[in-house]
Amino acid sequence: MAPEHPYPQDVDAAVRAARWLLEQQHVPADRLVLVGESSGGGLVLETLLAAARAGLPRPAAAYLMSPWADLTCSSASFAARGDVDLECSHESLTRMAGEYLDGHAATDPAASPVLAAPETVATAWPALLVQVGSHEVLLDDSLAVARLAALADVPVTLDVWSQMQHFFQLGVGVYPEAAAALARAGAWLRERWDVPA
Repeated sequence: MAPEHPYPQDVDAAVRAARWLLEQQHVPADRLVLVGESSGGGLVLETLLAAARAGLPRPAAAYLMSPWADLTCSSASFAARGDVDLECSHESLTRMAGEYLDGHAATDPAASPVLAAPETVATAWPALLVQVGSHEVLLDDSLAVARLAALADVPVTLDVWSQMQHFFQLGVGVYPEAAAALARAGAWLRERWDVPA
């Protein structure tokens, strides 16, 4: 966790964990799924790029909830959704990006994965499910992830949930959209794993 463990310590640790699962625990790559929310979603995408550079095989899939994938914090949704997002803001995310990057350039695609080239993504990212609420300043990050995946011919499913807040999936039992989103993700993951419902 930043600032004690800034970039790329988290990515390095995640790649080590993937290598341990694949090589020491003999878990087949097609039985692995990476899941992350917000900065964790960005970490999933960073890890996939780093794992590919390290020669590791792609996992079966990745499920991303409101991924923070552009640490430049320059997308239009910061202004367009700033008045309805109750959790995140340009100010808070810019501060956190600075703590996380610790002097590293936000424009480096290894840290801001939506800035990667499609040909790099094509060999690194597995099938993606991206969920985001329409009332988030990070809306454009999710749209950019889906666009880049599509340009790279990576299968991608994008779900934009109307009027939902950041990490709305946490609200199971509070509002029906949370349970519905997780149920949809579960069904999508079972398809990737070819597991009966």
